[in-house]
Amino acid sequence: MDTNFLHITGNQAISLLRAARAKDIVTAVPFREHRVQGMSSTLTSLNDVGASELLSWLNIGPQNPLQVLAPSASTRVWITGIKCTTISNDLPSGAFLELRQSDSKHAVHWDSSVRVLIDGPALATINAASRLQSQVSSQPERELESKLRLIALASEFCGRYARDPKKPMASLAHYDKASELGRFTCPRDLQAFMQDSPKLDGLAYARIAAKYAIDESGSPMETYINHALTLPPRLAGLSMPKPLANKQLQINDEAVRSRLKHTSIRPDFQWPDFNTLAEYLGNKEHASRNARVEDKDRQQDYSLSDYIAYFLMFDDVRSVSALNRTAMMLARSFAKHGKKYEPYRIARLQKDPDFLSLQTRLVSQLLPPIMRYEQS
Repeated sequence: MDTNFLHITGNQAISLLRAARAKDIVTAVPFREHRVQGMSSTLTSLNDVGASELLSWLNIGPQNPLQVLAPSASTRVWITGIKCTTISNDLPSGAFLELRQSDSKHAVHWDSSVRVLIDGPALATINAASRLQSQVSSQPERELESKLRLIALASEFCGRYARDPKKPMASLAHYDKASELGRFTCPRDLQAFMQDSPKLDGLAYARIAAKYAIDESGSPMETYINHALTLPPRLAGLSMPKPLANKQLQINDEAVRSRLKHTSIRPDFQWPDFNTLAEYLGNKEHASRNARVEDKDRQQDYSLSDYIAYFLMFDDVRSVSALNRTAMMLARSFAKHGKKYEPYRIARLQKDPDFLSLQTRLVSQLLPPIMRYEQS
């Protein structure tokens, strides 16, 4: 039986990347080839693709054509319901993932003769950047928002979570378990791919996103807080020191470590140089009794260490003013541990009306939808 390739790209590839992280719909493995694989030249309609269930899951139709890649103009397919673009270059390692059919009861299926490929995270970031750049060319005032969305996407690809594949702006997301890290890339690999990539549309934007991608961010909210604090002011951030995200707490004193209740503890945000850390307590995730006990144990462990620990909730970051109050609180902690002028620098930024306007746009783009206590 002949093998047919189906290389899905664009937003549909991003949806499948997210689905593959959760592993309920599909799974994914690296595809070792460095060149886009072409579709069969004998196809005459979408029905011939051999992946009707997958196309249905993607909601393919007249208003949402299937987005596919071809390796050359001569191999493009001209079929109603398919939008085909070409990438003729050899690409760096990690450009593609191959989808596999999951064992889950929620899995989607396709013919065994069809090998389904999708853009890997780096190529997906470049293609997303290309689409955003096209939008900015007609709406230049939206450039900041486009860059922020792209940076957040890169951080998601490098994080410990994946947004909902069907409704990415919903509050639901897939979260890796504490003992696993299911992502397909990391900031270092993203940057390496961008460095080695041939010239592609969107590459310049994508390199910006890779530069600021967070390593192991734990949730959309953590990504928002991290970027709001650390991005440079031209990107609406406060340019504060970058924290370690969800990394093992750094305690050098063996006597202190022996007294901790946790053998492994990973704060959401950790600044070892300034003996400061912060945790974000989500409304839903920290509402159960077990979660409250865990939070209590973490607080007690932090009190035994040399760290100043701050516990943040939605009201601490829900707006520009709340975010800036939190930033000033952290800046004063940094000042106590060597970064003497940080509060003054932050205060100057917060008095700049142009910067406050940029911050408002960052909050509007990156603050995740949150279910409040009273809605629970």
